[in-house]
Amino acid sequence: MVRHPAALPEDLRLMLAGRRNPFDVTKAVDYSDGEIYDSWVDLDNGGFAQLVDPTSSTPQFLLGGKGTGRTHLMRWFSQPVQRLRYRNQPPHKGPLAEKYLGISLRASGLNSNRFGGKGVPAEVWKDVFAYSVDLWLSLEALRTASIAWCELDDYCAQAAAIARTIAESFDAYPGDLPDSLEQLSADMRTTRREFDLAVNNASWQRTLGDLTIRATQGRLPFAVPQAFAEHLPAVRKVTWLYMVDELENLDERQQRYIQTLVREKERPTSIIVGARAYGLRTLRTYSAGEENKEGSEFSALELDAHHLRDPTAFRQFCRRVVAKRLLMAGYVSGNEEAVAAEFDDCFVTYPQTPLRDEEVAFVLRDAGERRYFTKLRNQMREAGIPDTSHDAIIGALHVPEHPLLERLNMFLLYQRWAAGAQLTTAATDIGAEARAYLKSRDSSSEYANHLKRRRADILAKLLQEYDRRQRYLGMDTFVQAAAGLPRNLLHILKRIWIAAEFHGEEPFAPGAGPISERSQRAGLLDASEWYLPENLPLGADGERVEIAVTRIGDLLRAVYFSDKPPEVGLSTISVDERELEPEGRATLKVAAQHRVLVHIGAQRDKSKGLRRSKYQLSPMLCPRWDLPVTRRGALALARAEAEALFDPNSEHFDKLLRDRVQPLSAPFRRSNETQRSLLDT
Repeated sequence: MVRHPAALPEDLRLMLAGRRNPFDVTKAVDYSDGEIYDSWVDLDNGGFAQLVDPTSSTPQFLLGGKGTGRTHLMRWFSQPVQRLRYRNQPPHKGPLAEKYLGISLRASGLNSNRFGGKGVPAEVWKDVFAYSVDLWLSLEALRTASIAWCELDDYCAQAAAIARTIAESFDAYPGDLPDSLEQLSADMRTTRREFDLAVNNASWQRTLGDLTIRATQGRLPFAVPQAFAEHLPAVRKVTWLYMVDELENLDERQQRYIQTLVREKERPTSIIVGARAYGLRTLRTYSAGEENKEGSEFSALELDAHHLRDPTAFRQFCRRVVAKRLLMAGYVSGNEEAVAAEFDDCFVTYPQTPLRDEEVAFVLRDAGERRYFTKLRNQMREAGIPDTSHDAIIGALHVPEHPLLERLNMFLLYQRWAAGAQLTTAATDIGAEARAYLKSRDSSSEYANHLKRRRADILAKLLQEYDRRQRYLGMDTFVQAAAGLPRNLLHILKRIWIAAEFHGEEPFAPGAGPISERSQRAGLLDASEWYLPENLPLGADGERVEIAVTRIGDLLRAVYFSDKPPEVGLSTISVDERELEPEGRATLKVAAQHRVLVHIGAQRDKSKGLRRSKYQLSPMLCPRWDLPVTRRGALALARAEAEALFDPNSEHFDKLLRDRVQPLSAPFRRSNETQRSLLDT
């Protein structure tokens, strides 16, 4: 892990100098409503409202990993931020124009751990929790409505009638019926305080005392919107949108009541539920045990999965997010689009020439024989190939000014060596193909196709062989590493900023020059080290997932840097989940839910006709193993291999690693007689 001991004092110095890290805040919960508004960035082509319709009568679930932007989105739909969009206008202007009133709540506000044990039967707690949710939602709806509708022409005239209608929805209203909305709110808050007092004291009294549930389950949250719609004609076409975020803070029993409200919601109300992918514990309800079905009772959207399906749109979105941060901090000027378009100049990168000559210049500066040719000599010697043949073979592969082509030639030789070809003839043919390409630059040739497919992998291999760190450079690389999670990008840039300041650079300062390669690499590696412990589940599940992910990373790295990797850009495995033992399937599922693995989908095994699931090692973790953050090929796992990865008690992983890499490593374990036949006679 990259550590910078002076990072904290440096950050303090920056604060005193007025250059705060613009990426410090990575969570929407730490923003005020004004900051939510100011930092908002929308998607192209209809925006987020095209994906999540706040006016829809169908409940919606927003899911994904940590940092999808879900909370920011839900708060954007909330009434306080909605009002900021219509500042200097009456408070009802926004809800009437947008046809919804956003009521945003966090499930953590319920302090749900209170509702269990303490000598009180579980069935009682079930009803008490439901009543708590009803009071919570209805009070927030009443508060929000009183702000939003207070300047409507008939609000004052109808307020008493609205209050009485809501009060009549109680089975036992606490006192005389109210004659104003203020009195209703005061009575309901008093009821809530008495309720909280009974619940909070149950831990030592071992009883809920004379706590009274005053309304039928599920009645109050819908009664408030209905009463306003009944008495205020102007709001009858407005959807009252309850947005309950952080559902993962509720246990399965408590989530069943939220699911019940989703199933039984009444007009003009709708519901958006936000949760991390691992936090949605059930779809069952208390409505005769029925289960909510996607496409029937609700629609669902995994935001990060959506971003991954449209990488171009996500890249543009991320660039605007970063531009907005820099504009808010005052470090740049101009409009958002113009700032976003200039990010490529803010980071040191290399020209993307076909032969990557500038990127591989370190090979030319190294004295003596090329390291990869020395390695090839040793492998041929190990195979029993006479030393007298080595110079001819290596000479045929030699392209002095272009190390990338030399290393590609070696890869092609390894392929033919493994297939049993005669090495002298193979090397001569490969060398001729390389020189022909170099002369003609014919992009349609087979050699050019090999170069195009393998270029990034060959460069990675050169860096490894010359003991250099892998390069993860430029804004687009950081967006790819973020894996559809905007917060990941903010963490990367936050750490790059700290590393750059530590190295004496002035990131994003006008005229200061681009952020160096070492600062970019240090920041991304630091973010990569942060990501795994941040996203592992707690307890035994976390231990199993960590073991599995570590083994996957070790396996992919060994194969990726082997002499003859079977696929390009390896950061993905494919597995037949049906072949796994139940514990292995559970570990795989948990790893994907916590986004340390990314479920890509499935592909059909051409040889067996079976569908195999594909999982990418999170691009945030790939730098830990020097793997590419892009996704291309997938390493197919046999049943025994998959079990060795996902069974934490398996003692076969080391053997699996050896067995998997050995056929990919020269001299490919052929007999002496066969090795001799590899030479021209």
